Amino acid sequence: FFFSSRRRHTRCLSDWSSDVCSSDLNPAQMYVGSNVGRDTLAIYRFDPEAGKLGDLVLADDRYDLASFALIGDAGGAGLIFGGSEDEPGKLLGVRYMADKPRMVWFDEEAAKTQAMVDNALRDTINTFNHNAKRTLVVARSDTKPGEYFFFDKEKRQLTATGISVRPEVDPKTRCPMLPVSWTARDGLRIDGYITLPPGYTKGQPVPLILHPHGGPWARDMWRYNPEVQFMANRGFAVLQPNFRGSVGYGAKHLKLSYKQWGTTMIDDMLDGVQWAIDQGFADPQRLGVYGASYGG
Repeated sequence: FFFSSRRRHTRCLSDWSSDVCSSDLNPAQMYVGSNVGRDTLAIYRFDPEAGKLGDLVLADDRYDLASFALIGDAGGAGLIFGGSEDEPGKLLGVRYMADKPRMVWFDEEAAKTQAMVDNALRDTINTFNHNAKRTLVVARSDTKPGEYFFFDKEKRQLTATGISVRPEVDPKTRCPMLPVSWTARDGLRIDGYITLPPGYTKGQPVPLILHPHGGPWARDMWRYNPEVQFMANRGFAVLQPNFRGSVGYGAKHLKLSYKQWGTTMIDDMLDGVQWAIDQGFADPQRLGVYGASYGG
């Protein structure tokens, strides 16, 4: 899985917290996503002339850092470079999908700029061009389809554009999409999301809709989902399971779905429903299922 080629500088990490190296690269070197010798796809440097993986740039033992999608979207990583398109410069950071969208910064200045924007626009995932002095910022979340701002880096100033995606949506009336996990009957950890209706009171179960994604080699991600919000608004809890076979959780999680479309994959979903009942979210007498494609 090749990400980017002919980059001239990089900064790499061996783990989440410590800088390991900062060095010039051969222009022919590339960044690749690989799971050689590991379960999840990690980002490495690669020398195409030698045909060998180089230093590990970034890894996550739970989530793939590259798209493993056989069908649909896996929320694969995006490499963020400094400089221009022709002269991309050093690697500033990596953006990828964990339980929520996650950014890891290797460049201190880029990290400070991101923190400045995030402090001004709280509770949203904020993306923009780090190389521009003046740029658009897109602020999105599970309850906000998207809103645009002007950002002047030199003046350290954010200005609302008045432009938003689906302006009729009031984020204050939407329901948070909560990352959750449960243990399947064979011991496998299954991640997913539950969205609870407005005014939900802990310990008072509500009707629940199990909402499996399609594919099945795709996944649900933390983002604004109009169907989920519609159902939650009508008083339903909505459970979205990333059952075995969902991508983004490593090769083992994917391969466990082979020849299991009607068996253990379904068990993962039903075990999630039982988890929601045990947690007091779901009324066991009022359960439904809704989906499309494989989820149908």
